[in-house]
Amino acid sequence: VFEPQPDERLANSDLRVVAQGDRAAVLARDGTVLSDSVALDSDLAATRVASQLEDWARWVSLLELSNPSSPYALKLTLRVAETAAGSPAPVAVGNETRITVRIENASNASLYFSLLNLGSSGRIALLYPLPGAQDQLAPGSVFERTYRMTVPPGRGALKDVFKVIAGDAPIDG
Repeated sequence: VFEPQPDERLANSDLRVVAQGDRAAVLARDGTVLSDSVALDSDLAATRVASQLEDWARWVSLLELSNPSSPYALKLTLRVAETAAGSPAPVAVGNETRITVRIENASNASLYFSLLNLGSSGRIALLYPLPGAQDQLAPGSVFERTYRMTVPPGRGALKDVFKVIAGDAPIDG
């Protein structure tokens, strides 16, 4: 079991690699182990840890991506599919929970957008549009889809993040 000790010198680091005994792992700011630890005696240990660190850096970068001065107004709401519109967004969901995602274009321009799911496992999934598609959301229009969430074995619940990236030009994946 990989149980790193807290290190106050690294308290402001979004990600860090910590070695303990014969293993190394990528940790979040709060000390949570993000990926499976890697045996340091493996010939590919450095490559595996670097790959994990790169994946998590991409995830954190997308999570923190924002544009508070954007001229475009989109409203993203989430709810458990079986609840009424306007219900509060769930904090965490269990296996097979259906989540309805609603995106409203409250701006005066037609917008291209991508909907991403940043999984608490580190997975990044493009939920919309399909690869190669270039759909626009007209001013005042609403996009709504329901997605079934699956929880990996051994995990009780998910705390995924839905992220919308939008602009007035097609988004090139």
